[in-house]
Amino acid sequence: MKQGSVSSFLITEKDYVNMSLERLKYITPTANKIFLTAAGMLAIVTGSSLFIFYRGGVFFIICQLILIVAGLYMVSYSDVINPYITRTAAVKYYRYYQKSIFSKTVIISDDTIKIRDESHSLVLTGDMIFHIAEGKYTIFIYTDPGEFTFIPKRAMSEEQMDLLKKLIPEDKVVRI
Repeated sequence: MKQGSVSSFLITEKDYVNMSLERLKYITPTANKIFLTAAGMLAIVTGSSLFIFYRGGVFFIICQLILIVAGLYMVSYSDVINPYITRTAAVKYYRYYQKSIFSKTVIISDDTIKIRDESHSLVLTGDMIFHIAEGKYTIFIYTDPGEFTFIPKRAMSEEQMDLLKKLIPEDKVVRI
């Protein structure tokens, strides 16, 4: 068996944040985003229309304003609020556990992917991989629907990317 292409790297805060945001994008169904945006727009239009064309008491005006604010929240949730919460949580998590984050070594050969750090070692063949999700900054290697490991793209050489593409069938690769 050929040795394979080797790279070693340390997960940085930026890598961890990018991974968290790309995973959020990957696991959030498009239908959820469309529904929240449509419901939010409907709430904004309804609240604004009632505010402009119907004058009621103070209670009714407060209800209209709450409807408008709720609509703004729904419209901005998927693209602004949720990524902000995820980014903040990722930074806090990384900083809290920074001392326990070890450097990793990835070796990709024609028939295996080996990922090692100071406490774990993982050897995967192509048939052990459920699928791979490829984001702008991160490669997610899933061994089942809920279990994954990630590799920052900055840590992978062109040779490793080519070997990975040869090892994994195209139907198992998902673009984020």
